[in-house]
Amino acid sequence: MVPHTKKALSANVEAISAVYATDKTTEQSLEPKRRKTELRRTARELREEHADDAPESFLAAMRARPEWEAARVAMLYLPFGVEPPTADLADDFRARGGEVCVPVWDAAAGRYALAELPSGATVAPGFGGIPEPVGTRRVDPATVDLFVLPGLLFDRHGTRLGHGRGHLDRLLAARRPGTAVLGLAFPWQIAHDPIPREAHDVPMDAVLLP
Repeated sequence: MVPHTKKALSANVEAISAVYATDKTTEQSLEPKRRKTELRRTARELREEHADDAPESFLAAMRARPEWEAARVAMLYLPFGVEPPTADLADDFRARGGEVCVPVWDAAAGRYALAELPSGATVAPGFGGIPEPVGTRRVDPATVDLFVLPGLLFDRHGTRLGHGRGHLDRLLAARRPGTAVLGLAFPWQIAHDPIPREAHDVPMDAVLLP
């Protein structure tokens, strides 16, 4: 069971479960990729519905995690679209002497790498319009103590549903064995039913709510 905060989950989560509810027999026969495609469609509709929601902070939930306190290098992300904010997390981590890094697109390798995100770094749209720091030094994923990820949806077992390209899963494959991976999610991003988990999918150690 993945721990969550005590805040009540949004009623909109019912829309996620509706993907499973129509015909259980048929649903169980679907291939994982097809099921994930349907869930992504539902998740994107929910994102549109919640695009104007008031911002919420995840700082209190993160400070309660022992992984946050123990880490010296943390991978966060620069939000794009309707994703949990991370600016206050980055400020808090740096304030106690930690180093923050974020994914940046390596065009030559055709995959994501990591780069430092110092305070005041210049940020510009990168691959797919996703913001990333400009001109900062690269960070070896094996030196990172904690990875913090967004997602389209998460389930109660820590399975994360991304956009389907596998970029972050490939990045996580380069981490040290046993390094903690946490997800950040709004309440309406938690699915009641399990999300199909394939061999390449990296499960979260916990999914935090605001």
